[in-house]
Amino acid sequence: MVRPGGTLITVLQSASAVTPEITPSPFRSLSALSSIMRLVPPDRLGALAEEHGFRQIDMQAVQTEGGKHFVVQSFRAVPPNNRLERTRDE
Repeated sequence: MVRPGGTLITVLQSASAVTPEITPSPFRSLSALSSIMRLVPPDRLGALAEEHGFRQIDMQAVQTEGGKHFVVQSFRAVPPNNRLERTRDE
């Protein structure tokens, strides 16, 4: 749960024509994900977040040394009155 004015950070793996979604790993349990893993496009997640009271405030592309691409998105929880109020720690 994210309180109004709080931040939700997501990390999405991007599709790649050259790198498989699940790469070899010493953790065998990760291979079980290959049959159920579905990549979500950042714009789709942004639309879903907005439908549920979040406003996107940042988005960054990140590439790992192994060549996988990720998108990190930050969303702010917007209160029902659509006004963000300062929190104590701001």
